[in-house]
Amino acid sequence: MKAIINGNAHDIPDNCTITQLLEDFGITPQRVVVEMDGTILRPTEDGETVIPSSSTIEIIRFVGGG
Repeated sequence: MKAIINGNAHDIPDNCTITQLLEDFGITPQRVVVEMDGTILRPTEDGETVIPSSSTIEIIRFVGGG
């Protein structure tokens, strides 16, 4: 199925969860915030939230600086 992730179209597996998506992208879940279709997800929801087809997902990384 297709999803828009950070502005780009991607094929993702059916019934893919946010946790699976982050693992596939090699992203550490503790260092990001995920927004799906305009709603910010709580980290506790990542493992149970299945991504619907044609969803728009933004993965926002924390960046430190000085």
